[in-house]
Amino acid sequence: MPSRYYLIATQMKRPKPLNRIHINPARIFKFLFYVTGSLIFINIFLQLLYYKLHVKFPGFGTLRLLFNVDFEKNIPTLFSYLILLIATCLLAIISYVKRINTDKFERHWWIITGLFFFLATDEILESHEYLAIVLRKTFHLSGIFWYAWIIPFTILIFLLIIYFYRFIFFYLPSEIRNMFIISGVIYISGSLGMEMIGGYYMSEVGNENMTWIILTSIEEGMEMIGISYFIYSLLIYSQKYLGSVLISAGDEISLIKK
Repeated sequence: MPSRYYLIATQMKRPKPLNRIHINPARIFKFLFYVTGSLIFINIFLQLLYYKLHVKFPGFGTLRLLFNVDFEKNIPTLFSYLILLIATCLLAIISYVKRINTDKFERHWWIITGLFFFLATDEILESHEYLAIVLRKTFHLSGIFWYAWIIPFTILIFLLIIYFYRFIFFYLPSEIRNMFIISGVIYISGSLGMEMIGGYYMSEVGNENMTWIILTSIEEGMEMIGISYFIYSLLIYSQKYLGSVLISAGDEISLIKK
């Protein structure tokens, strides 16, 4: 039987009854999926109004940019940042539990936590965009390598696959392993695969047309769904293999193994 943990918050002077928080992973995933679908739909709808119907009215340009998944510092970017941050927090909790349990793969959990924290930070700072510009100008790249950041990131992914091979195929339960792989394939297919297709289209045609909008919508949608499904898999893993979470208002929090 896997070890079970209870996260308990206790009142120092006047203990209060513990309240059990029930989390439904399926409902959370459905909510994130619907939000993703709504953001993609609104983006495409607004771009259709602009490119096909040539709609123009005061504030429409700002509204279009506010939901444009190809732009940064707007609502889709905020949503992507939040779900990456949620995944980071869940991973940090799991990593902490693994440390308490002296799990031999504790380091792997912490590395994944760090990777997701980096992705969340990068979503806001856009560091990969600046890296792409530097590499593109330095090595005169174009076509599928227009977004040149995919080159070092692809190398990094292969190195991580080698490092995490035993963790994925010999440590994780088969159900969770499959869920991790599915979420990773969806996310990487969007962030790298669609980015290469988009890069080729950008360098050959440009980005002021509906085809470009569709390409970027598919890319960002796959990234959001991939992260949302990963959050779902982490919640399933926590429920099945880390035990229940009990929380009560108080001043002190402790993790107790059962």
